[in-house]
Amino acid sequence: MSLPRADGSAAETEHTGLRDATSLVDLGRLLLDDAAKLVRQEISLAKEEVMELLLTNVKGLAFVLAAAVLALVAFIMLQVAVLFTVPVGVRLYLAWSLFGFWLIAMLLLALLGKRRFVLRPPEKTLETIKGDIAWAKGQLHSNGK
Repeated sequence: MSLPRADGSAAETEHTGLRDATSLVDLGRLLLDDAAKLVRQEISLAKEEVMELLLTNVKGLAFVLAAAVLALVAFIMLQVAVLFTVPVGVRLYLAWSLFGFWLIAMLLLALLGKRRFVLRPPEKTLETIKGDIAWAKGQLHSNGK
């Protein structure tokens, strides 16, 4: 029911316009709240993904460090092997065999460690951010109609 005003217009028209403005404000608030929640979730996902990458790289680094320690042992064994090569006999073969063993162990650990290194951007986070940007653009375009 319209209430007549002094200027002859209906009061209901003004009330409907106020309700539309309020609903637009509410929609804006909801959009901002959703965007803030989305940003928090993206940050959480990025943290999880970075921690996963960090853990993988720490494991790879452990293998490389083990290979470095074995390289030191191998070089010491090389020196011992060279010293044992002066007198001829069984010690000569034993010293070179030990050096070969440590060298092969060092190379295997270095290859395992190198294979475990993962240097790449957080792919899941980038994919979800692209999807979120597309969603936000869609929301802006649908609200603009």
